[in-house]
Amino acid sequence: MGMYNIIDFSKRCPSCSAKVEWQTKGLVIDSMYPIANVLKTYTPNRRMSGEVYTYCSKCKTWVEAKMKNGKLGKLKVEKSKD
Repeated sequence: MGMYNIIDFSKRCPSCSAKVEWQTKGLVIDSMYPIANVLKTYTPNRRMSGEVYTYCSKCKTWVEAKMKNGKLGKLKVEKSKD
């Protein structure tokens, strides 16, 4: 498991509305500057893009989404098998 940056979205779990922590490993600013500071919290802005992830321990749901222009795109939601 790698080190991830934390993205400060107000978006909650799409399944149960619990508060979740969004993380990313490949955050990019202006399509060319990768973010190398790990375990730092970032507020999304329109210059950011990349993939973000979260896991809701309350309902055991894994969520992936693409971030473009600082906004979340379509969410891919998967229930944990265990």
